[in-house]
Amino acid sequence: VFKLNNITVSSEELVGTSSLQVYPNPVKNGKVFLSQSSTFSVFDINGKQMLGPITNIEFDVTDWIAGIYMIKMKNGGVQKLIVAY
Repeated sequence: VFKLNNITVSSEELVGTSSLQVYPNPVKNGKVFLSQSSTFSVFDINGKQMLGPITNIEFDVTDWIAGIYMIKMKNGGVQKLIVAY
């Protein structure tokens, strides 16, 4: 179960919450791409906002530490992102 700014999300709830695809996932370094341009924010597992809100189709995670991040879409969908080095 993850908490993002007063929103509780379990891993089961992540499935099917958005038609947006995130790749590569897991990402080893460099850029993450979205299947379509979207307005989103990215949070770490502790709820700290790492990025956004921005509207784009890609973002760079080169300087991020390995871990689990949540991509929260403006429309309310949530996608899990794993950064692994």
